Amino acid sequence: MHEIRVAQHDRLVDFLERQLSRANPNYRVGKEHMLCAGAVMRRPNLLVDTGTSVVVLDVQVVSDARYTSLDSANARKVEYYNTHELKEAVSQWAARPAATVEAVTLN
Repeated sequence: MHEIRVAQHDRLVDFLERQLSRANPNYRVGKEHMLCAGAVMRRPNLLVDTGTSVVVLDVQVVSDARYTSLDSANARKVEYYNTHELKEAVSQWAARPAATVEAVTLN
């Protein structure tokens, strides 16, 4: 089952990358960038620079057994990436000060 979820995750990341790039040719979409967030390394699935803001987007496909709800799984993912250190690293990547953290959670 784990391999199936990984494949679903990868297909969804690829789909979102294509759709975001098509949505606006001026968007800069970075995929799987390794970022130094303080003492730890983080690799969100997508970084989307719209020209006025930056969105950190991470995708997860969760099993029924692991979380009580998709909302709680989504909140945990956002919390994982929504740190001052990661936002600083994203600001350096995008050369702009603000970053929003979002997650896509599917079952």
